[in-house]
Amino acid sequence: MVNTVEIFSGHYQGSSEVYATCNEADGTDIVLWKFSNGVDLQIGTGTIGNDAGYGAGYVKITLEDNIAIGDLLVAYVDEFGKQGGKPVVVYEYNIGVKTGWRNPDLVLVGANEASYDTYLQDGGFQIADIYAPEAIINNTIPREANPNAKFIDFTIEKSYTTQLISSVVTNVCIVTIKNFTAAMGSPRAKWDGGSLEQVYQKTFLYAENGDHTVEVFAENSDYGSKILTFNVSIVNTTPTPTVTDIWSASYGINPEASRTVFLDAYSNRPLESRLLITGSETFAAMTSDSGSRWNGSYSYNVPYGTYVGEIRVQGTAAVKTIDVKVTF
Repeated sequence: MVNTVEIFSGHYQGSSEVYATCNEADGTDIVLWKFSNGVDLQIGTGTIGNDAGYGAGYVKITLEDNIAIGDLLVAYVDEFGKQGGKPVVVYEYNIGVKTGWRNPDLVLVGANEASYDTYLQDGGFQIADIYAPEAIINNTIPREANPNAKFIDFTIEKSYTTQLISSVVTNVCIVTIKNFTAAMGSPRAKWDGGSLEQVYQKTFLYAENGDHTVEVFAENSDYGSKILTFNVSIVNTTPTPTVTDIWSASYGINPEASRTVFLDAYSNRPLESRLLITGSETFAAMTSDSGSRWNGSYSYNVPYGTYVGEIRVQGTAAVKTIDVKVTF
């Protein structure tokens, strides 16, 4: 099987480096691409084994551009499209959020008095002075009945996209609850006051626009919980398929199957593809793999050379192209 580059850490807003793994030799070049608002941009490079801190087969990629919440990141071997792994979404880094403690204005260290900012700049530790959540509402996370000191925290992620529903491409909003506090175990959730269930993702349609709630309970507890409200606002328009609906694509070569070349792509719409070898090839439907991933296979024994792979949304004309290099 082809060794893809999989990102596993560092993909949060404000990060300066991203970590990935790939079963290739140390010294292999890895490139990182960002996909944001229809723009594709290479934002970092690294080599496998470059002091990633994890050992052989891992890479630390130093970022050359900022990443923001909601951006998609994909890593490749050597160049865009080669052995790309699963896209990851940039998330908000929220470890260490304060929960109502108000900082002092002045700090007395021995006989010296300094402002709190100066004290921190000189290497002082943070000091909790007064617990006043009502005075710092924007810095407070609501919590309810935390038994056994098991704080219940999680985040909500909303993604507006499209899905095939009853064979019709439909606008949807996918809401995911994630980043659970470790002490919660395997939490359960009530969506809009429903029954307790271990369901961490819901898909909402236009008819369900408005405010919704999700209440999360720690494992083995029906009392300790945290409830958050979120809003769903889906546009009531007919989605028009475009090439930007394909947010990532790559190719691979299986040397154990007589140099079979195949294309991979990620999209919420059904895709079709072709590999131009003689120039007369026709598009063939790609098969779905794990939801938004699509696969396309081609003839055995593809000759040595450079070819163009084309991927498009079924029923459309615009294509996303990939340079495919067969080097052995």
